[in-house]
Amino acid sequence: TTTGEVLLQMSQGLGRLRARLSDPARTAFIVVTRAAELPAAETRRLLQRLRALDIDVPAIVVNAVGAGTCGHCAATRRQQQRVLSSLRGRRPGRTPSLIVAPAMVPPPHGAGPLEQWQQTWVGLRSSPRRAAISSR
Repeated sequence: TTTGEVLLQMSQGLGRLRARLSDPARTAFIVVTRAAELPAAETRRLLQRLRALDIDVPAIVVNAVGAGTCGHCAATRRQQQRVLSSLRGRRPGRTPSLIVAPAMVPPPHGAGPLEQWQQTWVGLRSSPRRAAISSR
């Protein structure tokens, strides 16, 4: 096998991968972030790159939102609400669903507690496609 043949095979493989990643019937990218300025900025940058690659992003999950009742917790919640508003403020028609997952102390462990926690998420829209982890 020559170097040229290897490069050709790699190029063909990357073309098939790109085609699969840009096919919304086969692939979707669910972004998971936190409601803080730095993760939100990274999320916006990631969304721009995924859109440039024509990769479907049906949802953004904002994890660990709002916990506690102390003064610091209230200030954190206000800051989180500003970040959530900035994530919601994307252009209509290109906006992924925004799913808010509340903070849990202690965090859920195992399938049952994770499923119960998922029932507390806010912002889920009814869709024929459900976000799921798959080994496909």
